[in-house]
Amino acid sequence: MGRGFIKKKKYAIIKLEVVLMTEYKVNFMWDAEAAVWVATSDDIQGLVLEHGSLDVLMERVKLAAPELIELNHENYPKQFDLLYSTQRLERVALHG
Repeated sequence: MGRGFIKKKKYAIIKLEVVLMTEYKVNFMWDAEAAVWVATSDDIQGLVLEHGSLDVLMERVKLAAPELIELNHENYPKQFDLLYSTQRLERVALHG
């Protein structure tokens, strides 16, 4: 009888976690007629908010964005970045 040997195999279980980082652009535009800032986004469906204070509106966007992203996307990211872009046009008249 031949001499047999058992070949041992070692296995390592490696758990990989994929972190999906996504950036969503939010546009803030000043509506001079209504005297409010308006927040909209092509990236976050349904995001339309307004407020007289830009700082308050940014806070409102931070609260609303996660809920809207979760509602609109089947595989939504656990973390994401909000890229804020502001635009304000002021018409100024010359004196004289």
